[in-house]
Order: sequence, then structure tokens, then C-alpha cells
Amino acid sequence: MGTMASRVLGLLRVALFALIVQSSVAADAFNQANNLPTNIYIVIATGVVTGILVPQITKAMKREDDGEDFINRLLTLSILVMAVVTLVCTIATPLLINLIVSQKANLAVPGYLHLGILLGYWCMPQIFFYGLYAVLGQVLNARGHFAAFGLAPALANVVQIAGLIGFWILWGYQPDPAQWSTAMIVLLGGSTTLGIAVQGLCLIWPLYRDGFRFHPRFGWRGYGFGEVTKMTGWTFAAVLISFLQGLVVGWAATAMRAGVDDYAGVSTQQYAYQLFTLPHSLVTVSIVTALFPAMAKAWTDRDNGQMKSLLRQGLTAPSLLIIPASAVMIGLGLPMIRLLIPSLTQVEANNVWWVLAAYNLGMWMFGVTTLKQRYYYAKQDGWTNFWLTIVPTVVQLLIALFALWFLPGRWGVFSIGIGNTVGCFVASFIFLWLVRQELGPFGMRHIAIVWAKATAASAIAAFLAWDFVQVMGRWSQSRLFAVAELAVGGLFFIVVFIMASAFMRITEVRDFLRQAIARIERLPAPPRRKQSRLPDAPFVYFPLDEPIASNTLLSSDLPPVDNDVPPQYWQLR
Repeated sequence: MGTMASRVLGLLRVALFALIVQSSVAADAFNQANNLPTNIYIVIATGVVTGILVPQITKAMKREDDGEDFINRLLTLSILVMAVVTLVCTIATPLLINLIVSQKANLAVPGYLHLGILLGYWCMPQIFFYGLYAVLGQVLNARGHFAAFGLAPALANVVQIAGLIGFWILWGYQPDPAQWSTAMIVLLGGSTTLGIAVQGLCLIWPLYRDGFRFHPRFGWRGYGFGEVTKMTGWTFAAVLISFLQGLVVGWAATAMRAGVDDYAGVSTQQYAYQLFTLPHSLVTVSIVTALFPAMAKAWTDRDNGQMKSLLRQGLTAPSLLIIPASAVMIGLGLPMIRLLIPSLTQVEANNVWWVLAAYNLGMWMFGVTTLKQRYYYAKQDGWTNFWLTIVPTVVQLLIALFALWFLPGRWGVFSIGIGNTVGCFVASFIFLWLVRQELGPFGMRHIAIVWAKATAASAIAAFLAWDFVQVMGRWSQSRLFAVAELAVGGLFFIVVFIMASAFMRITEVRDFLRQAIARIERLPAPPRRKQSRLPDAPFVYFPLDEPIASNTLLSSDLPPVDNDVPPQYWQLR
């Protein structure tokens, strides 16, 4: 629910931002300046903090003092590192902005580079507060509290929305970088950073209320930080690769656009990426975030059975929502973009849709790479995570550079989205193969069948919904009519998807619907047991992990029963 609130407010923030700059070069300048601290935060926080804090805190909490001394020392070290990195990056802002702005784009648009550098100075302090949010949030997660961590970004969006409203009231539409005043830069950059500061600082009270007391502890020798340092090296290298990838991709996007208004640019990519990550954040990230501490505990306890079970949950549960969601965002993408970002022109909306479609083709594999990252963080295996991070990075960069050299500029950012999809597919297949080698069979065949059936049902529903919306679009192209297109098209998609799922006998979809209806009616969810078509057939079903009595006879001559029975259930006379 916290993620839902954050994402809904995030869409409102994106719509207000588009009202001010649409998909102009000024929007590119702000997005590049604002993305820099986000990418650096990913290097420091997502890699070092998320990848190391939770496993180490999980181990430390088994000590007599519940790990309080170790956690205080770890937090002290993390905060000091983030403060130093923030200071260095703020000083180096001109150098960093120059690295990601193509010379061709800079020469074509007066004021582009200057605006990016000034906004960068105001945005760069976000690194520290992003890091504070990650550190305190992971301590909350390790202690079993997720609500505040999920709700904090919503508060950040509220502050940033207030800043955007103030900007619109004072100055309105401002697409030209050369026309931006100091007051404009201070209000937009300052309110953006203030929102991130609120996001980090608001976690202090939930931790205090939970009984945690932070006391700075210096001196880290002899406290078990050797293992942390070893893991940090590979983890830092992995996210540094991702950071460099972001720099090169941002540079390529500005080079391919070259200041042409009708071409997709960095702002187009950001609009598409915001929509793309909405279902991913709501479903996959929420589930994987909750599974991660349990995975760290399972690895610490050397419980392979529990680790397999958690992996199956992470690979199966989100797919029933993510795969249909990615298909919906392709089939109904245009009316969705017209509704959520109404200030875009028709050309800009079409550009965003093409990039959104390219990203959504690989949404589920993108989710698998997220699970991959948490799996190796839980194992404290930095090396494997490092080289598996290089694989999609290299694939995306090769495709982006190919587009830069051989394709027209209008297809540049679209190729970046395709590169992300292809790279995620390659990395996911390698990861799943490695997991089977490490843990043994964990039910991947059944999971793959569920994926294939869900993909087929979603593709059929999305194609028919898209065709249906195209017919409706002939009546009107107004943004108000987009509401009707989305409502009718979405309902049409759901009906077709459920019918296709029933025809393909996707039992997981049926069980999910039953459980959802049961929750709505406030009734207990029905048991996941499939009855035979023969009402008097003497069969019972029970999970494989339940013990089988020695005197139980497994029958090998049973007639075929309904194929909807999940393969993890035995049929017994």
C-alpha cells in the first residue's frame, strides 16, 4: 500500500513536470541532473547498503545484544561514507554533467549544459538523504517492519508536487533552457532535494518507536567487518558497472536526439521508465523486499529447502500480475499516456509509447534480475552478482551503440529499451541455470509452463484490447475520451485474459481469483485442492513436502485426472 501511494503520487508528479517542460530539451537537462544522484545512490545504497546491511544485520541479531553494537558501528561507517561521497560528487558536478551531455546536443541547444550543471548542484545533495533512507530502511526491514519504508517515498512526492505547483503558478511552461532564471532553478532543484531529505529523515521516528537507539560507534577492527569489506568490493564493482552504463546510455540518448524536438530523448525515456516501473515496483519489488530477509536467514541457516521455496515464491507469485500488466501497458499504452501525461503532444506521446513497449517486452525478466540480485546478496556472493550484472549491461550498450551508428536518430531511445529487454532475458536465463546447479531441481519446469501460458493469454487479451481501442480511437482523440478507452479496453482485457486462462487451464490464475474474491467477501480462502472429474474417485491430494507413511501405496495405474492438478501434488488411491 505504501508503494501504491508513492507510485500514484509519482505519476501525478510526472504529469505536473510534463506540464512545465513537456518532453523538451529543458526536461532532458533536469532529468540528467536529477538522475545523477539517483544513479550514484544506486552505487552506494542499492549495492553496498542493501546487499550488505540486511545479511549482516540478520547475523548480528543472533548475538546476545541483538546485534546493537555491530549495527551502530555499521551505520556509523555507512553514514560517514555517504557524507564523503556526497561532498565529492557535489564538487565534481560540472565534470559529471559534461560526461553525460553529448557535445552535439550542447552545441545545438544554447543553455543546455549550463542549466544541467546548475540543477546538478542543487540535486547532488540527494545522495546523502537517499543513502540515509536506504540505511534506516534496511534496518527496519531486517527488524520485520516494512510500512514506513514503503510510505516514505510518498511523502517525498508530496513535497516535490508542491514545488512543481509553485513553479507552474509563477512561471508556467518553460521549455527553453536559455530562459531559466536562478529562482526557477532554486525552486525546482531545491524542492526536489527537500523531498528526498524528508523521505530519509522520516524513518528516524519509526525506528525510535520500535526501540532502536542509534549511538555513533567508531573503530571497526575486530568486529567482523572483514567479511563486509570483501563483499563490498564485488558489490560496489557491480553497481559501479550499472552506474557507468547509465552515463553511456544518457550520453547516447542526447547524441541520437541531437536537439531535435520531435525525436525521443532522455525525458521520453524517463516518462516511459516511470510507467514501466509502476507494476514492477508495486508487485515484484514489494514481494522480493519481503522475501529478502527470509532468504538471508535461510542461507545463514544453510536451509536449502527453505531457499528453494522462497525462490519459487519469488518466481511464481509476481508473474500472475506482472505478465498481464506488461501486456496491458503495451496494448493500452497510448490512451494511458494521454491520460496520465496530458500535456504531451501527439508526437511526444507516440515516442513515449514506443519506448514503453520496448521496456515492457522484458518486464518480467527485469523482475527476475531483481530476484537474482537479492539471491546473491543473501548468499553474500559478490563475484557471481558482479559478472551477472555485466551481461545485461554489455548487451544494452552494444545495442545502443549500434543504433547510434547505424539507425536514424528517432529510433535511438527505442533501441535503449530493446537493449534493456534483451539483456534482462540473457541474464535471467543464466541465473536460473546457475540456481539449478547450486540448489538442484526447484520446480522450474512448472514455473516455465505457468510463464508461457500467462504470456500467451496476456498477448491474446492485449492484442484484442489494442484492436478494440483502435476502433474507439476513430471516434475521438481527446484526452477526456482516453478515460473511456482505458476503462472499456481494460475491462475487455480482463474478460479475455480470464477466458484465455480458463481455456489454457492456468490453475494459478483461478486460485488467485478465488483467493481475491474470498478476501473481498472476508471469507477464508478455499484450499488449493483439485477434485477429480469423477465425483466418487478415491483420490486425495497433498503437498510433496508432507511425510508419506511407510505403509502408503503409491498407485501407478491411476486413470488420467484433470491436467489442472499442479505437479507438486501426488494422486493417491
